[in-house]
This record gives sequence, structure tokens and C-alpha cells, in this order.
Amino acid sequence: MATIPEILTTDLSLLKQLKALFLHQQACIASRNTDALQKSNEQMDEIGAATEQNNHHKAQYLQENRIHLAAGTSWESAVKSRINAWPVNHSKQALDMLAEISALAKECQALSRDNQKTVVLQMTLTGKALNRLRGPSVDNGSSYFADGSQNMTSDSMSLAIA
Repeated sequence: MATIPEILTTDLSLLKQLKALFLHQQACIASRNTDALQKSNEQMDEIGAATEQNNHHKAQYLQENRIHLAAGTSWESAVKSRINAWPVNHSKQALDMLAEISALAKECQALSRDNQKTVVLQMTLTGKALNRLRGPSVDNGSSYFADGSQNMTSDSMSLAIA
């Protein structure tokens, strides 16, 4: 069975890795480095799997210690009462780790939101630019077919001739 300090140490390590990946993704998005972004996404999947494993350890700890979470109660608040019963030198370190975990989780959420907004904005701007390039079209709204050949409607023919 994993102990509270082991679980907290793992949480802290995973969140630090996650924050670094979100910052790396920002740089990849800004530089349009899709290969590096793909690798970051794969690393995020690995962190997700490790997080699931640590969450399993948390659930196992709660079960083995007969701690039942009431609706809306977090794992953090459930173990705080256990930590507060420890000697001061151990409890302070664990409570500091919980505070750092909470702060890092909020930072990661903010970074994730920022990255998502950037990607959505980029997709919107790209869509608008493509629509301008396509111009008006009678058939399917596109001046080009899926294979890349030109759709020679009367609107696009004037562009092709010009």
C-alpha cells in the first residue's frame, strides 16, 4: 500500500512534469512545430496513465484505512485530518506539499485553457483565411477539390485567368 507521503510526492512530480509540458506546448504552438507538439501530446498521455495509477493508490489508501468520502469531499481534505494528527515536523512538510500540489494544479488548468484558446483562435483564423482564398463558389463553397485540383466554376475561372 502506498503511503500519503509517497502519493503526495508522486502527485507533485506529475504536476511539475505536466506544467513543463504545457509550457513546451505553448512554445510548439507559437512556433508551429507540429512534430514536437505531437511528442508532447504523447508524453501527456504517459502522464495521464501515471496519474490514473496514482489515483488508484489514493482510492486503495482510502479503502484500506476505511476513509469514506462524503459527496463533494476531495481526497485532499480527507487526508488533511490524518496529516494534522502527525508530529509537527512531518505534518508541516505534507501540508506544504498539499498546498504546492493545489497551486500547481491551478497553474496547469490555466495553462491548458490558454493553450486551448490559442489553438481554437488559430483554427478560426486559418478557417477565415481559407474561406477568403476560396472566394465565392457555386458548387461546394470551395475553389479547390479535395485532391487539390481547381474547381473551375465561373467565379474561380476569372481568378485563374487573372
